[in-house]
Amino acid sequence: MKPTSIITRLMIAFGQRFGLCCYLRHLLGQTKTDGRQLDKQWAQFRGLNGSGASKQAPPAQFGPDRNVLWKISTPVGHSSPVIWGNHIFLTGYEPESKTLLALAYHARTGKLLWKRNIPAGGIEKTHKVSNPATSTPVTDGERIYYYFASAGIFVFKFDGTPVWNFPFPTIETANGSGTSPMIAGELLVLNRDELAKATLIALDRRTGKEAWRYVNNVNPRGPGGQSYATPVLWKGNIVLHRRDEVVAHSLADGTRVWWVTVPSSGAATPVATDDALYVATWTLVGEP
Repeated sequence: MKPTSIITRLMIAFGQRFGLCCYLRHLLGQTKTDGRQLDKQWAQFRGLNGSGASKQAPPAQFGPDRNVLWKISTPVGHSSPVIWGNHIFLTGYEPESKTLLALAYHARTGKLLWKRNIPAGGIEKTHKVSNPATSTPVTDGERIYYYFASAGIFVFKFDGTPVWNFPFPTIETANGSGTSPMIAGELLVLNRDELAKATLIALDRRTGKEAWRYVNNVNPRGPGGQSYATPVLWKGNIVLHRRDEVVAHSLADGTRVWWVTVPSSGAATPVATDDALYVATWTLVGEP
């Protein structure tokens, strides 16, 4: 595998989720960040609550050699960049040494601020076009949370100081993990869906202590049956797109509040607005 470019990740993210590149452009112009202004940051997969939208105006023209402040090579990885103030956070993977990486770059210069090797007992099996560094980090403005399906959740301060970690055994799936963690109030929520079971887990974001765990036994498991979606917060509940259903879980204890049956592989992350929830569904055999 060849190293990927951080600017390539940004351009791909812009093409799929309108607003990410212009967000970077806006943030690079800031010198200070108010940690309370979450809506002005790009703090998780697809931005604020996974909406994929930004209030900032997009750049009129951009490309590999046009309106680029800097460009660097990065380790292999499919995570989207998380941007907070002058920090860009990514996950990475070094295939030769089978090393998982938590990475932080300076948004103005592209300089590597720090790199942390993530210990793993084994590396998950992935699809040939994927890799074990697919999960996008999430930040609360004080800490950055990395998830690796081969190892667990690892949390650092913005200067790279470890805070806590929550280990997981190496995941077993048909094609590898694709979900990312999200923050809901004081909780860090993760969709960990694997061949043996599907688990939605919530941890105290400050301490790493488990708050609740919901094991879903509704749908039969099997190859291709894992959810790749990231949970979203909607109307006070955690909403998750799973195989053949969209389900809302209580933020208090993880129990099922409501659900809708849909023919779907459970791959796409829902998009939530104030009054509507949008879910893109798809199956290998097509929809009825």
